Amino acid sequence: MDCGHGVKRQHMATKFHEKNNHAQCKICNGPAGGGRQKEYREEMNKRYGPGTWEEIDLLSRTVCKLGAFEISTMMFYFKEEIKKLKATKTLKEADCL
Repeated sequence: MDCGHGVKRQHMATKFHEKNNHAQCKICNGPAGGGRQKEYREEMNKRYGPGTWEEIDLLSRTVCKLGAFEISTMMFYFKEEIKKLKATKTLKEADCL
């Protein structure tokens, strides 16, 4: 599994946004699948409500500079989230966006 990004990861404002990052199989996320943008967009709006894709896309166009404090805070937060997920969930290919 890869971390698929709805809005490409070069946009720092949404690179680590939880609604923009989901498990994707390597084929879908790789050059052959191109991230399956259309399906990704539809799934985001289905999961989080209509207009979510547009919200994330608009947010991606804002300037965002992350400092050492923000990065270390995110690292701590996501490490804790990983522990929770490992304890409660097993990812399968069906979880792919």
